[in-house]
Amino acid sequence: LIVAGLGALRSGDNVVKGAPLAAMPTWVVRKGNLVIDALEPGNVEAKESQVIRCEVEGRTTIISIVPEGTILTDEDVQNKRVLVELDSAALVDRAVQQEITLQSSLANYEEAKSMLEIQINDNESTLREGELAVKFATMDLRKYLGDTVANRFLAGEATLETLSSQPDLGGEALQKKNQLQSDIDLNKEELARAQVKLDWTAKLEAKGYMTAEDRRADELARKREEIDVQKAEAAMQQYLRYDFLKEAEQFRSNLEKAQAELLRIKSRNSAKLADIQAKLRSAEVQKNQQTSNLEKLKTQIEKCRVVATQPGLVVYPYNRYDSSAQIQEGAEVRERQEILNIPNTTVMIVKTRVHESVVARVRAGQKARITIDAIPDVVFQGEVLKVGLLPDSRERWSSPNVRVYSTDVSIDRKGYELRPGMSAQAQIILDEIKDTLMVPLQAIKVKDGKRICVVAGSQGLEDREVVVGDYSDKFIQIKSGLQAGEVVVLQRAISSDAELTGKAAGKTGRKKQAEGAKSRPSEDGKASEGGGDNAGRLAPNRESEGAVGADAGGRAGDGARRENGGATAASTPRPFSGQENR
Repeated sequence: LIVAGLGALRSGDNVVKGAPLAAMPTWVVRKGNLVIDALEPGNVEAKESQVIRCEVEGRTTIISIVPEGTILTDEDVQNKRVLVELDSAALVDRAVQQEITLQSSLANYEEAKSMLEIQINDNESTLREGELAVKFATMDLRKYLGDTVANRFLAGEATLETLSSQPDLGGEALQKKNQLQSDIDLNKEELARAQVKLDWTAKLEAKGYMTAEDRRADELARKREEIDVQKAEAAMQQYLRYDFLKEAEQFRSNLEKAQAELLRIKSRNSAKLADIQAKLRSAEVQKNQQTSNLEKLKTQIEKCRVVATQPGLVVYPYNRYDSSAQIQEGAEVRERQEILNIPNTTVMIVKTRVHESVVARVRAGQKARITIDAIPDVVFQGEVLKVGLLPDSRERWSSPNVRVYSTDVSIDRKGYELRPGMSAQAQIILDEIKDTLMVPLQAIKVKDGKRICVVAGSQGLEDREVVVGDYSDKFIQIKSGLQAGEVVVLQRAISSDAELTGKAAGKTGRKKQAEGAKSRPSEDGKASEGGGDNAGRLAPNRESEGAVGADAGGRAGDGARRENGGATAASTPRPFSGQENR
């Protein structure tokens, strides 16, 4: 509401001294509900979408692909409609070669299994032979010495030299010893008989009954028997001193050799078995590896053919930094590269980015009003779903001094068909102050570090200090210093009442937002990023008195601009410094 006033501003103000009040823009102070919001551009996107990526290793070529914008139906999903087909010729050739390699590995594995069975049987046979050799050697020793003496001899309780004197000696040694002793006894008996006969022959010779020849014959016979006794005793001595010890030692040595050979057999069996088992394990690993490689190649071949798994709209990914990465037939794609995006268009959101100056005030659950360029006459309702914790990294190169935070805002579709990529504006309601005094931002100037309003009264123009509160992109709250109905002079004209209320429709307002908001002034009066020239009039000028003036917006004209619905400066300027702001 523009009202005419009287008088002129003093020298140093933003109006020429003596100018009529009718030529100045003015505003009547009034109460109302001050809505604090942040107006951010963005794009419509699906809340949930299926991202189809290339799962083929290395690089491959797109043979065929469904056109962008194709709508997939439940029937397409049921019929497994092919969305993308990648070149699989090289993979097929590799699979054929891998099949040959696998068959060779299977043959080696079966051979190793057979060799293991043969080795197990050989080990059992040689082990049995070794055990029998030990058993037979033990039996030979026991057979020769008898069980008791043999056990004592093997245990070390009897030495080789004392074996013959063992009272319980048995076996072949005892038989041999008894036989030799019998030979001695028999020869001694024969010697005694020969001696008796010789004695009788001598007596009979003395009486003349026997001749001298008969006596010499009996003497010869006696001599022969004596020699036989000596031979028998010598045989006994020879047996006990040599043959018995030799044979006992031989039997024990045979047993020890058999036992040592049995240990060697066990060691050889273990070594051979371990070697065959290692070869079998190696063949099995090779077989499994080659099988896995073949299965992997088959899987890779299957992944060259991507079919529909859910209904939705087919969207190609866009990379503005790499034009060679565009998706089309004949294009080369790498592993994990995005090929298609199939959003679920039943639940849509607005993806926007909030400037760092207001991100602290934006939180999940806040209401939002959304306008879409394609449907300009409809205001959709929504609410903030989430706010990014870190600045959006995509702005680092294009605008390194701008920090924006990715924000998701839900949309109540109201039955309208929304498509991903539509340009939108999200007006996030940060706060609403009920029934408060407010004036346009252009009504405030800074003088000597104070917030001043030029009030038009019956006595002329008056500079009046005010205490301000929160503010939107159009209005600022007046806590004290003004009353409803008073007339204040604005620092520049307002095109219409619609500009003040923030409800100007059409493409003009959105175009200004998309081009980027102008720099927001700092406390020293210099332009900073974000904010419009309205906010510029609220910053104090420490070098000169008076309002910053209409050129504040001009000096701030180098504000950040971002493409594709990128974040502009927040609609809400940064808060004032000073005690009066709180």
